[in-house]
Amino acid sequence: GIRLLMVDDDPLNQFVNQKLLSLHGAEVQLAGSGVEAIRKLQEQTFDAVLMDVSMPVLDGYETTRQIRANKNIPACPVIALTAHVVSGERERCLSAGMDDYLSKPFEIEELVDVVLKHVQSE
Repeated sequence: GIRLLMVDDDPLNQFVNQKLLSLHGAEVQLAGSGVEAIRKLQEQTFDAVLMDVSMPVLDGYETTRQIRANKNIPACPVIALTAHVVSGERERCLSAGMDDYLSKPFEIEELVDVVLKHVQSE
């Protein structure tokens, strides 16, 4: 199965998305902050990272930049989950080193499709 790391500071988002992704056969680990995400990525390997962009302290953009700069973290796709559909959002995600993004609210099928698109192209 696919191993995903979901980075989100909202426990409800974590719970719902973890349940739904599990139903689609994915194994989902959770990180409640950017710092925790970076630690987990250094300890184990994931097929993709689902990154909430609007987190306190270390937001998703900065977390992704640190992941990309960290030699101890193997390359893996980072997919931004964003609540903002503002112009320039896509560019902002891509320039931070993210591979793709989905704006909330999204259907779980959309999320699964985006993950599979990146994981299968590896």
